[in-house]
Amino acid sequence: MKRTTLILDKKNFIELKKFAASNQRTLTEIVNEFLRMGLDHFKNRKKNITKMTLPSYAMGLPKINISDRDQLEVIMEEKDQ
Repeated sequence: MKRTTLILDKKNFIELKKFAASNQRTLTEIVNEFLRMGLDHFKNRKKNITKMTLPSYAMGLPKINISDRDQLEVIMEEKDQ
């Protein structure tokens, strides 16, 4: 187990201490449990994100061979003029 220092709001600290005392548990146990719950929440939230699908459109065949650099250059130079 690692030791660390947390800087907590006074109100949160008091609530945590009360909660731990009323459940006869240590502050460390409570903080670890709450941290685990928060981490699990964010992990599950990412899993529940639905994949967005975008529409696609049939645009027909290309009017030029896009893998032919020379042909592309000629077309682009014509557009610039």
